[in-house]
Amino acid sequence: MMSQNAAGHVSTNSMRLSKSVSTLSSGRRLFSAAVDASGLAVSEVLRAEVATSAQALRGIGEAIAMLQTTDGAVGMLGNTLKGMKTIIAKVQVGTYSEDQKSAMQRQFDHLTAQLASISSAATFNGKYLLVPGAKLELTISAGERISVEVGDMTIEEIQDIVGDPGTAAAAVEAAYARLTEFQGTLGAAANRLESAADAIATKAANIIAAKSRITNADYAKETAKNTSNLISVKMSIAAEVQANSLSKMVLSLLE
Repeated sequence: MMSQNAAGHVSTNSMRLSKSVSTLSSGRRLFSAAVDASGLAVSEVLRAEVATSAQALRGIGEAIAMLQTTDGAVGMLGNTLKGMKTIIAKVQVGTYSEDQKSAMQRQFDHLTAQLASISSAATFNGKYLLVPGAKLELTISAGERISVEVGDMTIEEIQDIVGDPGTAAAAVEAAYARLTEFQGTLGAAANRLESAADAIATKAANIIAAKSRITNADYAKETAKNTSNLISVKMSIAAEVQANSLSKMVLSLLE
């Protein structure tokens, strides 16, 4: 009977030691559902929330990248319009020859065509960004989106900067005003996306911390427990050896 009891203690203490070793080696307190079924269920819910947050951040990152691409193209439009304004100002000075003015007109016409070319060529993942009347749909989170409407920042008609520089200047200024307004809209959308990304990242960090507290091992506590279990195993083995020795002594006396 003594030997059986000792063997039972050896088995129990060995299981406890195996559990503490598994916890320390894996770094996880919940290495199986048997340890804490409810805690494991909560950790799985938190893990799903982290995955959802990561996907939302990827989506916002793509939206920001699209805005940055759009802003780059808009910057090119702005530079083109500034060049057109410079040409008109030179024509209005009145000190250039007719041939020089004709050359300026051709340069202006080239820049007018360049405006249309930039607007039609700006794309992101196959989506045209600066087509007048189009909308840039930006997803912040499930059920929350930003829609940025694209205005016409080109000059539709060829302007006669030699014969009517005033009308040409007004057309360029109007296009530049539309461009400036659109830049402000892009900036506001980018700020909204960045704020949303910061909020989601903070939420994800808090969820990860909470999940870590539930699932990860407390090394100081587990090390102490492991030492205690190791001692218990050694003591129970020693007790079993002693019990077996006593049993043998009793049998020898009965012979």
